[in-house]
Amino acid sequence: MSYVIKDGTIHAAEGVPQTPRWLADGRLAFSWDGTSVDVVEYYGPREYDSNAIIFRKNVFECFRVYLEKDGRLFSPDFRNVEMWPYSIEADWEAEGHAFRFGLYALEESIVFAITPADSAHFRARLQFYTCTQLTPAETGDFFLETKSVNRVWQDWTETDNALEGGFHENAAGGDVCLRIGSNRPAAITKGEVQTRFALTADTLAANETRVFAITPDTDKTRCGSRNIGLLNNFKSRLEAQRARYKAVQLKSPKLYCEQKGLMDFFALAPLYHESLKAVDTLGAVRAKTNRYWIWGWDELISNQACLYWGDADFIKDMLNFVESSTGPEGSIAHAYTTANTPASFMPDAADSMFLYLLHHYASLTGDTPLIKQYYPFAKTILRRVLSSQLEGVPLLRGTSLFPDFPFRLQETGSDISLFNNSLAYGALRAMESLAALADDCETAELARTFSRQMRESFTDVFFEPELGMFVNSADADTRVRRRTVNIGGLMWENDFVRELVNEKDTECMAFVEKHGIGKSYFRAIPLWDASYDGDGNQLHCTWPVVDEYALRLANRMGRADILQTWAGWVQYWTGKLLCPEGISYQVETDAPELDRWNCASGTWQGYSMRKWYQDILHSCLGVLPDSGGITFAPSGFPFRLLGLHYRGTLVDINCAGTGRYVRKLTVNGAALTGVYKVPFAMLDGKPRVEISVTLAAEPAPLEFRGCYTARVVEAALEDSRMTVTLAGEGDGTAFFHVEGPCEILLNGKPADVCYYNEEEPQVLVPMRRGERHILEVRR
Repeated sequence: MSYVIKDGTIHAAEGVPQTPRWLADGRLAFSWDGTSVDVVEYYGPREYDSNAIIFRKNVFECFRVYLEKDGRLFSPDFRNVEMWPYSIEADWEAEGHAFRFGLYALEESIVFAITPADSAHFRARLQFYTCTQLTPAETGDFFLETKSVNRVWQDWTETDNALEGGFHENAAGGDVCLRIGSNRPAAITKGEVQTRFALTADTLAANETRVFAITPDTDKTRCGSRNIGLLNNFKSRLEAQRARYKAVQLKSPKLYCEQKGLMDFFALAPLYHESLKAVDTLGAVRAKTNRYWIWGWDELISNQACLYWGDADFIKDMLNFVESSTGPEGSIAHAYTTANTPASFMPDAADSMFLYLLHHYASLTGDTPLIKQYYPFAKTILRRVLSSQLEGVPLLRGTSLFPDFPFRLQETGSDISLFNNSLAYGALRAMESLAALADDCETAELARTFSRQMRESFTDVFFEPELGMFVNSADADTRVRRRTVNIGGLMWENDFVRELVNEKDTECMAFVEKHGIGKSYFRAIPLWDASYDGDGNQLHCTWPVVDEYALRLANRMGRADILQTWAGWVQYWTGKLLCPEGISYQVETDAPELDRWNCASGTWQGYSMRKWYQDILHSCLGVLPDSGGITFAPSGFPFRLLGLHYRGTLVDINCAGTGRYVRKLTVNGAALTGVYKVPFAMLDGKPRVEISVTLAAEPAPLEFRGCYTARVVEAALEDSRMTVTLAGEGDGTAFFHVEGPCEILLNGKPADVCYYNEEEPQVLVPMRRGERHILEVRR
């Protein structure tokens, strides 16, 4: 079924594409299978865990609408379809008469709306079978599980032009109420053999919208009030929701490139992320369209994307939500109840995700005063992270947070985890900058010293020369590396992580190419690894949220072919109008199947869509915004990007030419050569900036490639001599490309230089707030 995507909305001339489609709003999510609502999930605010599914299609249908005339029923024949994350709207023709059909997840209700173009003596009918009311039972069907909670449905009663019902669960506050109503008088009928209720509203008038709404709630009075209010004010409530999504649509950057799947994904992701927000709790976001509520890791990780598409207020709210829901001694919630209260807490190393979130927010908005508000909590997090320090080695002890069954990857409980330590390293480097901005020199020095020591130990502990790859873990007592690999185990959440791994890029690229690329996606665990498929589930999958390391590696090593392959994978799943949680590589196929969980039709995973959005920007396009400006690391993809949000500035980027090197940057008409990072003053305080990037197939003899978080104050290239003045907070690693022998000075003295390869020297610049540092390179 063909369709097109326009600014994130999906349009089809005929039929609803890629059914079943999930629609979501707040605590409600439901699936439309092409003819009826076939699954309904409701996450009522409760302190206990129970099955969120409340209706599920079996032989009979859940909720279906018809037109009725002279005893005959007509089902929608969808034409001119438009879909948003919360709605399906389409034209519907019956016996030569035109109608407009709408299905909405609106104010946590399922809403059907039918509007005739003329008066044709039709009536609108909504019906459902009570046998689709889910009563959970331990039958071995994962979707039917009770979670140790018994559910008892009550009888439906007719009241005030509506049906009222619901169920009770054997837990405190365990009532869920339901009201099914119409905005016009409706006859209610009940079938006796198979219990089927139908609400048939009076005759439709021209241009008059008939509305049916199914509203769940945990309070009967509130349920009735919400349902009646929605029915009586449908158009204004729908317009308010539409305006909310259109605001996201208008703010979102627009991408134009040769890879259609990347363009479509870039347009869809911000809108589908909006549909996951918990509307009754600012800053909270559901993990996925269905089957999950709020999880700490899923919420905290990969939030640069939200800042890029202009949702900084949401990240500000998230900082508040996370801090306000902490547990003993500042531990961050790992899982939340549907009342949005903590259900369990993260291990210490994982708490470091908060430091990333705060650092990204401050870096990409310029709102550094906010740091002082959250800085005391950030120091608490730092203490928790460092409390896991391994005696005698500047690394952290602890079992991997990811994946779910680390014992299947030979972890024993006495572990030095690649995932935990790579995650913690980037957070410590972020904390160094945060402490400097908060004028806390002592803490900045603590973070700086420990992260430097981690760098010195990391390769010795985790890199296995015989494999040419970083291993998943080592024994905490013996330091013996375990010969098991999880490519997704190296967590890339900011560019400081590059400092840990870049000296081994050549070997690791060879390993990934040989062992880590399948037809379906990256192979996180190689097929020969004893851990592969060890749980019959996660360990034959890989996860978009943890694949940035492999993509950044491909970018740095000039492997545009791998990035093109990855773009094809993104296009495949975007074409199915979903964003997966995990992708199986168990079967060798370039057309992987849906799996009813990770890749369920119509569902979007929050952290996956944010990470893929970042991967498109960081790896495929090579656009790297940070607190010091925007660095370019092209992979060879020409593109045009309009309206990227950066510290209050909208940035338009046009990248043209052939190759992966920057021949010239032009910023608002001013040309720069030999520099891959835009000087900060050319961006700061400008309402809109236009940057042109001219690509080249070969590098220039002398180039400044960038320095993460450092501001380029000025840069000058004269023949065989380059001078770059940098400023910032915390250590920064400056990267150059130099052909032939060179001399590098830092503040007039010989710099301490190491080499990524023989033509790419890197220099550690110990920056302090308010200072400037001059790097001079002479060929």
